[in-house]
Amino acid sequence: MKDVNNFPVNGLPPLTYSSKKYTFHIEFVTFFQAWNRCRDMGKRLASIESYQDNLAYREAVAPYAGFEITFWIAATNIGARSNDQSKYYWITTDRPVGYVSGFENWFLGFVPDSANQCVATYLGSALWLTGPCATAVSAYACEESQDV
Repeated sequence: MKDVNNFPVNGLPPLTYSSKKYTFHIEFVTFFQAWNRCRDMGKRLASIESYQDNLAYREAVAPYAGFEITFWIAATNIGARSNDQSKYYWITTDRPVGYVSGFENWFLGFVPDSANQCVATYLGSALWLTGPCATAVSAYACEESQDV
C-alpha cells in the first residue's frame, strides 16, 4: 500500500495530528532574542495551542528530556494591565493562551501571576513555567507549519 501525504492509505492525518513541526535550539538567550532567532530562520517562536500541539511538542522535545533545561515558547504577559497579570498571550499570534481550545499546561500547583513574565517549558514534560523575559537562562523552541 502506498502512503499519501505521509499518512496512512486514506490520506487523513491521525486524530492526534498537529500541523506544527517543532525544533529546539540549545543557545541560552532572552525571550526576545529567542523570538528574533526563530524569525531569522523563517520560523516562529513555538506556541502550544492544543492537546495535539502538546503531543507533537513532547515527542519533538523527548531527546532533550535528560537535560536540565528550559525552552522559551511564545507566551507572555508583557504589557498586561495590573489586574490582568494572570492572562498570557501568544506573541506570535496575539491570541490569548487557551483561546483556541482552552488548552494550558502549567506546572502542577504553579499560579502565573507576576508581571512582565515569559513562558518556558521544562524538560520533556513540556510543563509551563514563567520567568523574567530579559534573563538569558533558557534555550528556545521554534515552530513551522508541517506540510500535510
